[in-house]
Amino acid sequence: MPESNSFWSWLLSLFQRRTPTTVVTPAPVPTPTPATPAPPVPPILSVPPVTLPEREVVTEELREAPALPPAPPTLRPQGGTAPTSLPTEGLNLGFRRIWNNHPTVETGETFPCRDAAGTPNFGNQCAILMGTCLLRSNLLQGYDKPTCWYRGHVGHTLRAREVADWMRRHPERFGRVEVRSNVTWGAFKGRTGFICFQNFWGENNQGDHIDLWDGTGILMREKIPNWEGPALADGALDYFERSEEVWFWPIH
Repeated sequence: MPESNSFWSWLLSLFQRRTPTTVVTPAPVPTPTPATPAPPVPPILSVPPVTLPEREVVTEELREAPALPPAPPTLRPQGGTAPTSLPTEGLNLGFRRIWNNHPTVETGETFPCRDAAGTPNFGNQCAILMGTCLLRSNLLQGYDKPTCWYRGHVGHTLRAREVADWMRRHPERFGRVEVRSNVTWGAFKGRTGFICFQNFWGENNQGDHIDLWDGTGILMREKIPNWEGPALADGALDYFERSEEVWFWPIH
């Protein structure tokens, strides 16, 4: 028996040597998909405080401004059917929302910068109206020009030209500006966007005005149902032909 047991042990060892070893191939490690980089956020720049001499200049400049703008004139019907849809030209920034964020459109306010007694701090506030609109629309980040120095007055940009120049430097946010001369409002009919009128009022016609343009009249009719024709949020249609230049940013 011992010899027999040894024989079987020897035979079993031969079979064990011939049994193939199963090789387990490790599963491939998935390559991580690179994350889409977030768009750069404009830095919030530190703006130097407005000095006392600068305050006096700005206050005098805006105090002497005429009572601008007058109520936009009602247009005569131009014939044909009024537009029923807004354009899709330019950047999609949500123009209806921006339009409704303008203080004059929202509440009829034309002097949002007032003192404790309710007296307007400046005689002309179109730039402040636009700054307030941009702030409400989350489009004023990184503004690097002087703003109103009164406590708690956020977004009160002071000069139309400074706001327009800043917007022009940021085409990634507002799109590219169109600069035109010797035009009437008819050249912008059917379009919507930001608009700035250069050099058309005040001493030596050096005054500017910045506004929103509804060249369809659709948004104005939502506020004033019997409104006819295009409209500015806070201006008159003769600004076009009176201006040395018209800067326009088409958006929808």
